[in-house]
Amino acid sequence: ALREMIDGFAGRRRVLVVNLKDPHRPFREPLRDDDPNTPIPHDPAEQVIPPKFADTPETRAELAQYHDFVWRLARTAGSVLAVLEATGIAQDTLLLMTSDNGQSFPFAKTTLYEQGINVPFLARWPGVIAPGTTSRALVSLVDFLPTALDAFGLTAPQPLDGRSLLPLLRGETSSVREFFIGEHTEHLSGKPNPSRSIRDARYKYIRNYPTAEDFANNVLEFSMTWKSWIKAARTDAALRQRMQKLMQRPPEERYDLETDPWELRDLAEDPAHATALARMRTELERWMRESGDPLSAG
Repeated sequence: ALREMIDGFAGRRRVLVVNLKDPHRPFREPLRDDDPNTPIPHDPAEQVIPPKFADTPETRAELAQYHDFVWRLARTAGSVLAVLEATGIAQDTLLLMTSDNGQSFPFAKTTLYEQGINVPFLARWPGVIAPGTTSRALVSLVDFLPTALDAFGLTAPQPLDGRSLLPLLRGETSSVREFFIGEHTEHLSGKPNPSRSIRDARYKYIRNYPTAEDFANNVLEFSMTWKSWIKAARTDAALRQRMQKLMQRPPEERYDLETDPWELRDLAEDPAHATALARMRTELERWMRESGDPLSAG
């Protein structure tokens, strides 16, 4: 279908969006492949458990399933690249690959923690981006539209939130912004329990707007991982505390992502961080006012 679409646009510049569902929940089984070298199914016993997770059999089983489908995602992406090569446009195409959210696990998707909003971003542009190049620049999904417009030499009829990434991809600059904003209000289950965040190169500040209702979302509702943690927390005080903080969130959180990439140590009440926290709070509130966020104080 992709090949037919490209052939239909022969001779014209084009923007193609290819949406792949893997590795979205539910993790459907079985996932098999005829190639004997296929690394699936992944072995639950070999899974690396993130520090924020509880090491339960259910956690390992779902992580193994998740990585099965990440593998299939990678294979499908390879098929897309093969079509670009076969149709002769690969060398003249800017290819961007990303995700709309992080892992579909507790403390990840539908939260503003790094596992929820720090998503993959891969760019391929033959003759412009040297293979293997990496960057620590802060970019956002809102940058995709300005980037596409810039590539076509078009000007938006009104201001956009994002920035064109072409100067970054061409190596003309090392950054496009000092910080970016995260937003979450609700996701399919439970009542709205919103939060907003601001993140710079090192620190993240999260402003929660807790309600009388516990935080809820469909990741928790349909995750056997989360259900297994509920049992494990009966005898694991540290896990129980982490889970309670997710369900009944404090008004403010602050993390040093350089020394604490898994966001295990909340610095919001540390006097040594009070001034820096207030500065990020002010910047977030300014952005909320200017963007017309309904949670803005005015």
